[in-house]
Amino acid sequence: MKIAQIGTFDLDNLGDLLFPWITGRLIRLVCGSRAAVDVCFYSPTRPVAYLYPDQVPYAPISQLDEDDAVAPFDFILIGGGDLIRNDDYSLYQTYGEDSPKLTFTQILSPTETNSRRLALLAVGLPYDVDDVFSVFLKNSFSRVASAAIRDVRSAKLLKEHTGISYAIVPDFVHSLPYVLDKTTCDSIVADVLDEYDSGYLCFQGHIDVCAAVEDTAKVLKEIERALDKPFVLIEIGGCLGDTEYLRELAAVTGYPFVSRATYPDITLEQKISVLACSSGFIGSSLHGNIISNAYGINNISYVGKYSHKIREYFSAEGHGVLFEDFSTLQSQIHTVFDVLVRDASNKAVLTELKHKKIMLFLEELLQSKGKNPSSFSIEIDRLYKAAHGKSCARESIVRDQLASLETQLQAEKNNAAEQINYRDLLTKDLEALLIAEKNNAVSQITYRDDLIRVLEEKLLLSEQAKKNNAW
Repeated sequence: MKIAQIGTFDLDNLGDLLFPWITGRLIRLVCGSRAAVDVCFYSPTRPVAYLYPDQVPYAPISQLDEDDAVAPFDFILIGGGDLIRNDDYSLYQTYGEDSPKLTFTQILSPTETNSRRLALLAVGLPYDVDDVFSVFLKNSFSRVASAAIRDVRSAKLLKEHTGISYAIVPDFVHSLPYVLDKTTCDSIVADVLDEYDSGYLCFQGHIDVCAAVEDTAKVLKEIERALDKPFVLIEIGGCLGDTEYLRELAAVTGYPFVSRATYPDITLEQKISVLACSSGFIGSSLHGNIISNAYGINNISYVGKYSHKIREYFSAEGHGVLFEDFSTLQSQIHTVFDVLVRDASNKAVLTELKHKKIMLFLEELLQSKGKNPSSFSIEIDRLYKAAHGKSCARESIVRDQLASLETQLQAEKNNAAEQINYRDLLTKDLEALLIAEKNNAVSQITYRDDLIRVLEEKLLLSEQAKKNNAW
């Protein structure tokens, strides 16, 4: 059996990197010794250098049809993650100047063949679907043989716009303990954190959702004092801003920082193990929370008002505690203490149920018969991609211009603020000088008055003395 999996496996984001890592292993578990299976991976860009030693090798999506023509794929898997979206330009800055025009669009329609052999793997839909995007999705997904959606909201929207029924299937990362068990993680983490045998807590975040570094440091130190466990800072979304923020936080707190920058040879297994062996997790990352849950670790997030996928995830039983934002977490710090020390034994049962759902989905998918012709129109697909590529390029230019204008505006605001501050300081200095001058003038007047009084008294005494002598 030959299988392709498509996704953003070329970004330094732990969730994206784990999708192919875990899926390939689960497929081999399902197939066992019954059949040889070859799983190939594809992403928007062509690899130049891999981010981690154990990262799965991948090829560019543009190569998929060429590989398929040589040896056809039985199934083409899409996922996981928030992939059902049309804001391709949002990845331009992440990928840099070599970014392809089509990123998400190419993932959602990775082939021009019309066989019904696409499968969605616990994907999500972060935004609403407009009419044009709906036509594209309906056309491309006419080739879907089986669909697993991560949450109810996404499933309802997709059914509305494509007419296809979807199953709600947990994120595949929940199955990590079945391919990398806790005992193995204990052994692996010793190579990274050899001085933390007595336990530690994990924290992850970035500037867009956290407090100022100094304020976050105070919160973490308060938790450390209450629970007698230090923190380990861990980079999960390297391409999303974790690295810069956590590096500053490490400098302020003295906590170890687990990242590619501080551990250049770190592996995905080591990052997983740092999370799996912690005594608790606090972070904004969905997959930081998922990994914690999978290994039975109490977990907390603080981005309820920023992320619908986080809200959806935490609405389920046993998925941890969610605060609206970091300031709410800070104001309810005693709740944080309670959550991190509560019994988490029920998480093992939930993880087992999730793993069974994931495995059942894969078993049914791999036993199904794909390759039946679909109603897919290559003309609609090409037309949409051509138009959308141009639209994204224009959108990117406009956003860059807006960002530049915002930067200039902010610079002007900062300059104006500095001028106002300088003026205020100058005014204060002048007021202080004026007060000093007034005080000096008063002192001089007082001194003069005192001098006149003394002279008058001396003159009076002198005149009195003359009169006395005359008598």
